[in-house]
Amino acid sequence: MRTVTVSSIVTNAASRAGLDGSSIDNLPQTTKTIMLDNLGMHLRDAWEFYDWPDLTRTEERTVQIGPDDDAFIDLAQAGEQEIGDVFEVFKDSPNTHAAPRTCPFVLDLDKIRFPTSPPAAVYVRYRLPAQVLSTVLATALADTVPQLLADYIKFSLTGDLLTEDGQIDKAQVMYGRAELSLVKETEKFTYQQKQTRRWTASVSSNTY
Repeated sequence: MRTVTVSSIVTNAASRAGLDGSSIDNLPQTTKTIMLDNLGMHLRDAWEFYDWPDLTRTEERTVQIGPDDDAFIDLAQAGEQEIGDVFEVFKDSPNTHAAPRTCPFVLDLDKIRFPTSPPAAVYVRYRLPAQVLSTVLATALADTVPQLLADYIKFSLTGDLLTEDGQIDKAQVMYGRAELSLVKETEKFTYQQKQTRRWTASVSSNTY
């Protein structure tokens, strides 16, 4: 997955808003702190906007059995990637079955619970937990975020700065460009790269 540095997004957004973004050091400490706080919110919004292929996984997980014979999977398990938003649970591997059987499930706080008896192992399709930036300024600026989300974050940050400066009309243009950037990225996966998006999710005993 391609990434870009947080500092490059911050300086780009600052320059677009009329600030001196030629160097991250030229921006006031307060400005950088506020921008990073907003960046974290915009990053999460973009992260959860779509089931981006780079940010989703389909993995085989062993079903756990509790003391009351209840079947579940902990979202956070030692030695395993933490599970974020759960899209689907399959009885068969989607990689080897054209029409894998879905497995009804219920999300319960930190667990995936199964109201009916599941196989010993299932395949969980989920989103990686949203990236959280460091609270240490220098560390956060040196961090990287997915490139496919960078334009949304950049234009949104520019909109924030323009809003603070009272340039509401210009800010709305930037927010519009931010939304459009995400739409274009989804169209790239859907139409150009022919990525099939699965919409079915089994929750409780109902399938939607």
